[in-house]
Amino acid sequence: MEPGAAGRMKATDRGRGLPGHGAVGAQGVVGHQFLGKMASDARLQSAGSYKRHSKLLALGFADLTFSPGGRIVRRAIGDPFSPPRSLPIDTVQQEQAWNTLQMAEPVTAPRFRVWTYRDPAIVLGCSQRALHAEVARRMPQGMDVLVRPSGGGAVLTGPWMVSASVALPLTHPWVRGRLPDSYRDLGQLHVDVLAALGVAGRALPESEVAAANAHLGPVVGWACYGSLAPWEVVDAAGRKLVGLAQRRQRTGVLLVAGTLATVPDWPLLCGALGHPDDVDGMRQRTVSCDVLADRPWDAALYARRLHAALERALGE
Repeated sequence: MEPGAAGRMKATDRGRGLPGHGAVGAQGVVGHQFLGKMASDARLQSAGSYKRHSKLLALGFADLTFSPGGRIVRRAIGDPFSPPRSLPIDTVQQEQAWNTLQMAEPVTAPRFRVWTYRDPAIVLGCSQRALHAEVARRMPQGMDVLVRPSGGGAVLTGPWMVSASVALPLTHPWVRGRLPDSYRDLGQLHVDVLAALGVAGRALPESEVAAANAHLGPVVGWACYGSLAPWEVVDAAGRKLVGLAQRRQRTGVLLVAGTLATVPDWPLLCGALGHPDDVDGMRQRTVSCDVLADRPWDAALYARRLHAALERALGE
């Protein structure tokens, strides 16, 4: 594998298939070229906002459009000045950068992306930051390891996963209630999309989480998919199919979901985190769409259906 190739993702342009690199996107950022390094954009400097947004540029976003006051411009779909409908995405770093960018300023309308990945990468929770160097040393050369700003356990992205990022205003109906309840609508949306493609699952109510975790044996606490949380999608045996997470701050709420389309490389994740004995536990606690589907599984079709469902639900 060539250096820097790991973690690249394929995704769809809005309303199209999965033909190349990109993200299934809605309501993104005006300007979208990824440079992978700090950029010196004259517009940023003239707006007096270069320093303010340098971290976002370092994460990989250049050629952004800013207002005269230096604010990042975002426009709703349907606006005659709406941005390109696809934000080119090549690496898991860019996915995390997109997530960070959405929360950099107040979220005034729903925005989302659906992601698929070509190569494996590991994303650690912020509490696992100290493990970064050790995990990177155990990973195959060229594979990406990064730390996200939110908590939770380690996630192994790769061709076995389809993910979604949803940025919402604090006043959006999905997130106005208790924190666990914020997962309910996104979890049920995944249940409905999966059912239409022949995969039976249900969103796990908060009242059943403790019993469901106990039923599957000891939790694997260091891994995101090693335990269950409210409204995550499980099969009839209680195995996790869709994991959910969220990040809340004064600017809005970021909901993230990851569907196991096919069986992940659990030995890779467990070995990299230094827990090779947890492979059986991860296999016992999870299940993938291709195992449950009553027809040949098509992850690209699922990504398109998921995007369409989010578009309908969020009124884009």
